[in-house]
Amino acid sequence: MVSGITTAAHNGVLIKGRDSLEAVGLARAIVFDKTGTLTTGRLEVDEIIAFGVPEAEVLAVAASLESRSGHPIAEAVRRRAEEEGVALRDVEEFASLTGRGVQGRIGNATYLLGNAALLEGAGGPWREEYDRLEGEGKTVVLAGTASEVIGLVALADVVREDAQQTVADLRKRGIRTVMLTGDNERVGQAVARRIGIDECHAGLLPEDKVAMVEELMDRYGFVVMVGDGVNDAPALARANVGVAMGAIGSDVAIEAADIVVMEDDISRVAYLVALSEKTVSVVRQNVATALVVKLGIAALAVLGLVSLWMAVAFGDMGLSLAVIANALRIGRAGS
Repeated sequence: MVSGITTAAHNGVLIKGRDSLEAVGLARAIVFDKTGTLTTGRLEVDEIIAFGVPEAEVLAVAASLESRSGHPIAEAVRRRAEEEGVALRDVEEFASLTGRGVQGRIGNATYLLGNAALLEGAGGPWREEYDRLEGEGKTVVLAGTASEVIGLVALADVVREDAQQTVADLRKRGIRTVMLTGDNERVGQAVARRIGIDECHAGLLPEDKVAMVEELMDRYGFVVMVGDGVNDAPALARANVGVAMGAIGSDVAIEAADIVVMEDDISRVAYLVALSEKTVSVVRQNVATALVVKLGIAALAVLGLVSLWMAVAFGDMGLSLAVIANALRIGRAGS
C-alpha cells in the first residue's frame, strides 16, 4: 500500500490513506460532477438575447450581479462585459441563492439572475428562446425582475479532451459512470451523450447530490465521487471515496476529499482505478507468497531438512526482498 500511495504521489495524485486507495478498486460506480470536472469549467458567453431592452443592458445587469460571485458563469459574464466595454453598476443587498442564482438591487429595482426555477413566474416571451438554447446543450441564465425577464445569456462549456476516453476506460473495467449537475435536464443530457456517460441526474442542489450518492451506494455498494466545487463537498464527504480536482477545486472540496488530483487531468481517475487494482493484487500475491514460504520452511524444519541459516536466508531476508521487488511493479500501473 505504501508503494501504491508513493507511486500515486509521483504521478500527481495525493491519497490521504491506504483505505481510500483500496476502496477505489472496489467501486462499481464512479460519480462525476459536470462543470469543472468533466468540462473545463471555463464557460464562454455564446449568445445574448434581449427582450425590450438593448443587449448591452442585459449584459450590464448580468455582469454587475455576477461581480459579487465566484461561480464559473460569473467569470464568463464579467469577461464578456470587459471585452465589450460595458461598465458595471453598483449592486446593493446582494444575495446568493444556492442552486438557483443571485439577486441584488441596482438603482431602484431588484434584479434576479439565474436558472428558470428562479424566474419561473416572470413574464416576457423568453420560454421559446430558452428551450432552443437548452436544446443546443448550452447553459442559459435569465436576467430580470420578479415580474419580467429582460434577457437571456447563453454560455457554452468545453468538454475536456480526455473525458470521453476516461469514461470509455472505466466502462471497459465494468464500472458504471454517473454525472450529477445543477444544470437543467437538457443541458446535462446533452453533455452526458457527448461524453458517453451511462447515467445523468440534473437540476440537483448540493443536498440532492448527497441523496443521489447515497442511493447509488445502496445500489452499487462502493461509490467514488469526483468533483471540484463547494457544492460538491458534501457529496465528496458522503461517498466511499471522494476525489477532488485539486488544480481547479475549491479549498472546501479538497478538504472533504479522500484523494486529490493535483493536475487538471480527469484521466487520473482511470489511472487511480488501475493503480488500486494493481496494488491490491500485489498485496494479495505477497501475502500468499509469504504464507506458502513460511509454512513450507516450517514443515521442512520439522523434518530436519532446513538449517537455521537457510531459514533466515530464504524465509526471512529472501522473502522480504522478494516482497519488496514485487511491490516495485506497482510503479508501472496505469502506464
